Amino acid sequence: MKKTDRTYPERLNALREKVADSRKKKKRHGGQKESGETFPPKPPEDDIVWLKRLLSHNFRMPMAVIAGYGDLLREGSFTSREECLMVIGRVCKNIDYMDTMLKVLLNDDSGRVPSEGETFDLLGCIRVGMEYVNTIARRQGVKIQVNSAQPAVTMHGDRIRLIRAFFNLIENSLKYMKRAGIIHITVDKQEDTAYVIYRDNGEGVEAREAPRLMEWRYQGANQESGYGLGMYLVRETVEEFGGTIEVRSREDEGMGIYMTFPCDR
Repeated sequence: MKKTDRTYPERLNALREKVADSRKKKKRHGGQKESGETFPPKPPEDDIVWLKRLLSHNFRMPMAVIAGYGDLLREGSFTSREECLMVIGRVCKNIDYMDTMLKVLLNDDSGRVPSEGETFDLLGCIRVGMEYVNTIARRQGVKIQVNSAQPAVTMHGDRIRLIRAFFNLIENSLKYMKRAGIIHITVDKQEDTAYVIYRDNGEGVEAREAPRLMEWRYQGANQESGYGLGMYLVRETVEEFGGTIEVRSREDEGMGIYMTFPCDR
C-alpha cells in the first residue's frame, strides 16, 4: 500500500491538469464538449431482464443496512431501549427508501421524488455509503478511511444516486479483495472542481483490463457473482454529474479509481 500512496500527489496533479486541459479545449471549440474515451453502447435488453437487474442494484444498499442491523440485534450488540429505537428507525427509513424506489422504477409519478437541484455535501454522501457496508467490512477485516482537508464539499444533483455509486464502489472492493485490508478515499477541492481518489489494496486486475471494468455488463477474469453493472452504473452517475472517471490497476496492487466532480467554489 505504501507504494501506491506515494503516487497520490502525482495522480492528483494529473487529474487537475486533465480538467484544465479539457476546459481549454472546450473553450477553443466554442463550448462544445470534445469527445474523449468512448465505451461500447448499451445493447437493447429485454425490459423484464433490465428491470430485474436495476432493482437488484437499487435494493442491495438498503437490504445491506437492514441485514447488518438485524445481525447486530441478534448478537445483542444493542442493549438500551434508546439504541434499539435508533436501529428500528434506521431500518424503517430504509424500508421507506425501497418503497420510494419501487414507485420511481415502476414510473408511478405519485411516488417520484425530485432528483435535480438538491444541494448536498460530497463527503457526507461518501460517509453514508460507508455506513451501509460497515458491518460487512468489519467482519471481513477491511478498514475504510476517508481523508479530506475540507470540512465539506458542496455539490448539486441527485444525492441518493451518488450515495449508491460510492456504495457500489465499496461493495465491489469488498467482493474482490477476498482478504483483510484497507480502502482509502481521499477528497480534495480546487476552485470549482472536487477530486476523489479511491484506492483499495486488494488483488487488483491486469492493467489492460482495468478500463474495461466500466463497460456495460463487463466482468473481469476474477469475476464473482453479479451482472457486471456496478462499475458501469458508477461511470454513468459520475458522467451525469458532469464529472470524469478513470480506473487503473495492476495485479496484486489493488484498484485505483480517479474521479472529478463540478462543485461550488
